[in-house]
Amino acid sequence: MDPIVTPIAIILAKYALDKGGELAKEGGPAALEKAKEMLGVVLERVGRKKPETATGFPQDPETYRRPLERALDAEVSADEEFAACLKGLLAEYEQAAQAHAAAMGPVYEAKLEGSGAIAQGPGAVAAGAGGVAVGGNFQGNVYIGPQPRHLSAEQRQAMLPLLEKLRGRPVAFACHMLDGESCDYATELAVLFLQAGCQVPEPIKTSLNDLPGYLALAACGEIDTEIPPLLANVFQAAGIPARIETIKENSVGSWYQDVVHVIVGRKAHRCEPSKRRPTRKT
Repeated sequence: MDPIVTPIAIILAKYALDKGGELAKEGGPAALEKAKEMLGVVLERVGRKKPETATGFPQDPETYRRPLERALDAEVSADEEFAACLKGLLAEYEQAAQAHAAAMGPVYEAKLEGSGAIAQGPGAVAAGAGGVAVGGNFQGNVYIGPQPRHLSAEQRQAMLPLLEKLRGRPVAFACHMLDGESCDYATELAVLFLQAGCQVPEPIKTSLNDLPGYLALAACGEIDTEIPPLLANVFQAAGIPARIETIKENSVGSWYQDVVHVIVGRKAHRCEPSKRRPTRKT
C-alpha cells in the first residue's frame, strides 16, 4: 500500500467521527480545513468506482476505513498526478498541525521544507502555498480558489419569465455531498424556483456526480416530457450550461419519484485530473 494512504485515512476517520471536533483540538483550525479539503477530494475520487464506500464512510468511518484505504490505494497507484496532489495536501496538513502545536507552547520551533509559510509569536499570521492569511479584526467570508457560484440580478431577471411556464410543476435539486459551494448554489437555485411558483422539495445533498461546468437535468420515474427542455431553456437564458442526460441511480443517494432533478456538481478542485491519460506506476 502507498505510504500516504494510511495516514490520510486515519486523519479522515478522525474528522468524520465527530465532525472534526477532536481534530481541531489536536491540529488547530488550519489543519482542520486541510482535513476537510482532503475528505472532499478523496470521497469524490473514490465515489467514481466505489460509491457505497464514499457514501458510507462519513456516516461510519470505523467500518468503512479499510474499504476506503483499499479504494484510495488503487486510485493513487493508477494516477501519479492524483497521488502527488494528495501528498501535497497531507504535507500542508502536517505543517498546519505542527505550527499549531508550536504556537500553543512557550517554545517556538519549526522546520519547513518546500513551499509554505510559518508564523510564530503573538499576533503572527501566515499562509502556506495557495493560502490566505488574515490579521486583525475581520468580518465576512474568505474563499480560497475559485469564487463560489451565485445568481446575479441579471440572471434572475432572465430566468423568471421562462419560469412562469413551470409554475406548479415539481422540480427537485441535488448537490454534491460534503461540498458546501455546490449545496449553497443548489439551494439558491431552489429558492428562486420556489419563489416562481414551482413545487420544490428539500434539496438532496448526497450526490456523487462531479459534473464540471454544467448542470445535469435527470428524470426519475414518470415525468412530463415537456419539463426537461423547459428547464434547459430557463438555464440557457441565464447563460448557465445545462444538459438533459441519464444519471446513474446509485450516484445520487435518494431521488424524488416522478420528478425532474437539477443536479449541481462541484467546481474543479486542485486535484482535478488532467485531460491526459493517467500514468500507471510500475
